[in-house]
Amino acid sequence: MKASLLLLPSFLVPLAAWAASANVAADAYISSANPTLNFANATTLNIGGGNSALIGLDLSSLPAGLTASNIQKATLTVFANKAFTAGGLDIAQVTGPWQESLVTYNNRPIAATPFQSNVPVSVSGSYVTFDITLLMRQWVTGAAANYGVEIRASVAQPNTAVALDSKESTSTSHPPVAEVILVSVGPQGPTRTPRTTGTYWRDRSNRTAGACGAS
Repeated sequence: MKASLLLLPSFLVPLAAWAASANVAADAYISSANPTLNFANATTLNIGGGNSALIGLDLSSLPAGLTASNIQKATLTVFANKAFTAGGLDIAQVTGPWQESLVTYNNRPIAATPFQSNVPVSVSGSYVTFDITLLMRQWVTGAAANYGVEIRASVAQPNTAVALDSKESTSTSHPPVAEVILVSVGPQGPTRTPRTTGTYWRDRSNRTAGACGAS
């Protein structure tokens, strides 16, 4: 009786995840009430009442050669120094260049439709975290240029008014920061040694004798 060969497939070995940080490279708020003024040196990023915040991230601290599959999760956390009117925040990808020391409402960069909307902000002295996983994957692979994000009062709650800490804050000193959970996949493992299988039979005493070898 002929035996069959069972080939076990090769496999990928998952490695442990680890965290990396990306600090803010540039931040400023822009104001429709003061359309020609630049607020790059402000210690807060004011949002609401015609104001929105621009935040650029420095990704140079992340390992080189990352792929989208290496980014398990990415978040951007900001600190609400003051919540003047509780509500929600929208975050959108910025799709055009801007310069921190020159940006104003009049020359503001283009921003896409918000990719996360109405993220709650309720009290002063609290952190607000946005999920930027998909955008981070696009940035690290070059699928999208890294021009940062814009945070504004949510469309659902337009009266929201908050002041976030900027990187210039010296009192509470909680600038925006991105946290990235990285994962990797190890090299392909070897194919396991083929194993011989066959039909088992029992002798007249009902004892298992073994597998049939190849004839």
